[in-house]
Amino acid sequence: MPRMERLDQHICFTDHLPPAFIDKFWEVRQMIGAWRQNMKELFSPDWVVCLDESMSPWTNRFTCPGWVFCPRKPYPEGNEYHTICCGVSGILFDLELREGKDRPSELPPQDSGFCVLLALLSLKKKGVYGGALIKKRRYWPSMVAGDAIDKHFDDKEVGSVAAVEGTHDGVRYNIWVMKDAGYVTKIMGTASGLFYPEERMHTRRLEGGETASFRYTEPYYLHFKYGHLIDDHNAKRHTVPAIETSLVTTRWAMRVFQYLWATSEVNYFLGCKAFKWGGEEKMKGLEFRRAVSWALVNNRHRIASPEQVRRSRRTNTPTTMHKLSTCPIYTSRWAGNKFETKSLFKYNQFTCKARGCKKWVRTYCDCAPGEWLCNVHWRDHYVEVVNSEMHGN
Repeated sequence: MPRMERLDQHICFTDHLPPAFIDKFWEVRQMIGAWRQNMKELFSPDWVVCLDESMSPWTNRFTCPGWVFCPRKPYPEGNEYHTICCGVSGILFDLELREGKDRPSELPPQDSGFCVLLALLSLKKKGVYGGALIKKRRYWPSMVAGDAIDKHFDDKEVGSVAAVEGTHDGVRYNIWVMKDAGYVTKIMGTASGLFYPEERMHTRRLEGGETASFRYTEPYYLHFKYGHLIDDHNAKRHTVPAIETSLVTTRWAMRVFQYLWATSEVNYFLGCKAFKWGGEEKMKGLEFRRAVSWALVNNRHRIASPEQVRRSRRTNTPTTMHKLSTCPIYTSRWAGNKFETKSLFKYNQFTCKARGCKKWVRTYCDCAPGEWLCNVHWRDHYVEVVNSEMHGN
């Protein structure tokens, strides 16, 4: 077994026991929660923030809980995170892993189909004002007459603007519209207005080689100035050599750790750039990444004494080896060193070995392949192993 895989087996991301119900995310929930709590305690964003999506690459949908395919992203396959960053420093200070259909039914459901406008109105009631770019996927969003707006701007000049005011549940909102070269840009929001925050002129090239110059009104000024910050953060995280693509792993929980690690590295770089560096101290991205890598190699907090890392034979099997896994398709039996896949049935099932249990399963503990266990009795086995190791038995 390669050295990296052996090290990987001894890394644990939680000290919580697995729940009695099936939760594919239980191994990373504590780690993600600790990261979020740490950012909440250490960082306060400025007056403007940017909310968007981030992707963590993982190509195998069968080994990745919450796997999504998002074709418009540079890495279209993997986990999607809803992220928010500070508009001034660019630091990403909170995130949420999108769980989708893999979210346990025992936990409160996540409403992934919420209307953006209703969310903006709810935020306004809390004193938070925002705006969101209106996009047409298959249909226009609720309460947005997108086709009528496009038709109204057919004969307008580039740079022309308009606003549509509406009220929902006693809260006012606006849809701001601007004619651009080849399309009509629409933003819905609860703040700002059609005034010009700067004197700078912006130019668009039209058909026939002509150009048009105009100024951005505030909704579009804020959108074009701050709306790309999450994309910029993702680009820095994916810059070669990237942590998520350089450190190859087949363990999904390790990839979640790599995502948080890479995000923290970019935050560190942006924090130094915004609050610490001045003059000749400034570094470029690659130079900073090399400095951080050497700081990790020469970590002053590492264990220096060999005696402190020595393991006895009785503790060579850590609890991380006790993972509930699923046998391959067409499995007929465990042949001592591998699964035989000679069954006529693709998803052949076996009886749980626990006394009195008659459940038909395809799962087993990694410590004993072929010893079939259901989720409930594997949890009892896991607790027994943890208690045995804690008492040195």
